[in-house]
Amino acid sequence: MDQPMDQPMDQPMDQPMDQRGQAPTPFEMGWWGTGLGRYRACDSTYCFYAYDSLPPLPPLDGSLSWLGALPDELDQRMAIYRNPPEERGSLARLREDADRLGLVLPADFLRLMSSPELQDRVPSCTACYFELGERIAPCPGSPQGYILRFLTDQQAVLAWYLYLAPDGGYCVLASDYGLDEADEADGEDGEDGSPDAQAMEAQTRVCARSFEEFIYRFWLENTLWFKLSDRRQPQTLTPDERRYIAHYEGQGASQT
Repeated sequence: MDQPMDQPMDQPMDQPMDQRGQAPTPFEMGWWGTGLGRYRACDSTYCFYAYDSLPPLPPLDGSLSWLGALPDELDQRMAIYRNPPEERGSLARLREDADRLGLVLPADFLRLMSSPELQDRVPSCTACYFELGERIAPCPGSPQGYILRFLTDQQAVLAWYLYLAPDGGYCVLASDYGLDEADEADGEDGEDGSPDAQAMEAQTRVCARSFEEFIYRFWLENTLWFKLSDRRQPQTLTPDERRYIAHYEGQGASQT
């Protein structure tokens, strides 16, 4: 995946936040996503977009109340790609790990990851699936941070992680490296400052300041992808969907 890794990415005007997310991390901000028809171009499975190029999001309160059931046809299309609930990881064990490490799992994260029904309301045009990592692992490049994988691309092209700091801060990371396996390979070309460590940091991005912010944008973009890609009949867009793509109409179809 080609990305402009050397360009700084500022936050949207209506969402003040530290450039590196709600919790300080060694990673810059950015978004890996799919194309959105003529509104946002993409020439690969995923493309990298500067964070400040993304549409602003509506106010979110952590309740996930906006996450309604999928239309029947889309729900049926997604069903074959979903892993069984019993294969989605042990949240109870991870809560124990968090307590032992003095970490706090966000309420919106617990709400979604404890409910296969809510998870199944999030479509994915690239067949991503929810699956918790086996453990809360030290975050590579962050002396005090920890990560927990919760979403993985079907082909393992990308994975998304909850980043947790001891002070209760958190954010969401996206990476094409297996971040939760990196500490198991210590001493195998992964020392700080080595090419591998530098590449890992360069290929990892803070993609949202909160879990709900990530889930909302991921849900909305994938819902839009299915609607914009359906050539059989015109699809009715919701007001939020129309506002989202209107952000790109003045810019032309862009990939940055």
